[in-house]
Formats: sequence, structure tokens, C-alpha cells
Amino acid sequence: MSADGTCSETKISLPVCNHQPAPYTGPSRDEVLALRKEYLTPGLLTFYKEPLLVVEGNMQYLWDETGKRYLDAFAGIVTVSVGHCHPKVAEKVTAQLNKLQHTTTIYLHPTIGEYGKKMAEHMPAGMGLSSNYFTNSGSEANEIAILMSANTPATRTSSACATVTTAARKPRWHSPRTERGSSKRHRRSASRTPRPVTATAVLMASNIQAAT
Repeated sequence: MSADGTCSETKISLPVCNHQPAPYTGPSRDEVLALRKEYLTPGLLTFYKEPLLVVEGNMQYLWDETGKRYLDAFAGIVTVSVGHCHPKVAEKVTAQLNKLQHTTTIYLHPTIGEYGKKMAEHMPAGMGLSSNYFTNSGSEANEIAILMSANTPATRTSSACATVTTAARKPRWHSPRTERGSSKRHRRSASRTPRPVTATAVLMASNIQAAT
């Protein structure tokens, strides 16, 4: 506040950053916005009256099409917990993409099991937290944890907030009560005695992503 009692705006400069973004050669912000409005669902909302066009990122910083730098305190809806384009993460991702881009869990691959083992080793001792259910985001982790616990007999539910107990059968939201005309085989499988399996709720709101 100045001597005459009026408020003045103070601008804080970001720390020096050695990263230099590449010159942007793509469509303008207005063109990007027009494409989005014409070809994408209106359910995809944007923040701010003038939406930000993000074209490059490095660690904790983002750049728009004009080269202006921003401190990213949001990191997107899905977590970017180690920063944008982290060199160690980029190195591992590039190596994997050059070897095998994608397959399905109906086939075997060593990495997911090795990652599950690392996760289990970080769980509290003596709680039986050795089985992992991996999802894509914190929201999915929360949803599956709630659904799994809701489908579990109360006497078998763990009191630990990081665990749920699930049963090796189709979940309640696929039961004959909600799917009329389900097969007799489905009804029989839904009535079988659940087999308890202790699982981490994908650490609930915490999305732990492996950088190695």
C-alpha cells in the first residue's frame, strides 16, 4: 500500500530457468479454440475467459505460444508429480516405446509384476498389503475402492484406510438386479461365496508413478 492509502500491484518474477522453449509454429490460440468448438464435445470445459494455450513444458514450468513462462501449480487433472518432461522419466518412456509400446494384461510382461513388488515393499508390515490394482488416475482409484468395499461383507472389510477387500466374482453393479435377463450362469456365479483378496486401493488419492 502506498503513502496515499491506495493499493499497488506487485509483480513477482519467476526464478531464472535455463530451458529455452522451441519457437511455436502451430495454429494460433484462436484457431485452436475454433477447432475445439467445432470438432470436440462442448462437455470439454476450459478455464479462464481467455483460455491458455500450452505448447511446451519443462519440469515445473509451462510455456504458451508466445513464449511466456508459467509456474505450474496445478499439474493437470491427471498427476504430473515429477514435473513436465523429467529427463529420467523421458529416458525410460523412450526406451520402452522403442522396445514395446503397448500390450494387454492377458499376456505376461515382467514390469508390472516388478512394480507391484516395489509397491508392496513400501506398505506397512503385517497388514497383508501385497496385491495391487492399478488404475489411471486418483478419481478411478477412489471409485474402484468405494465399489470394491461396497461389494464386500462388512465382517471382511479391513479397517485400514489404504486397503479394501474384494471378492473374486462379478461386482454388485453387474448383478441380475440391475441387468435383467442375465444368464442363469451369471446368477449362479453371483451367488457363490466370495473369496477375499486384500488389495491396495491404488493408494486412494495418491497416484504413485514409477520413474524407474
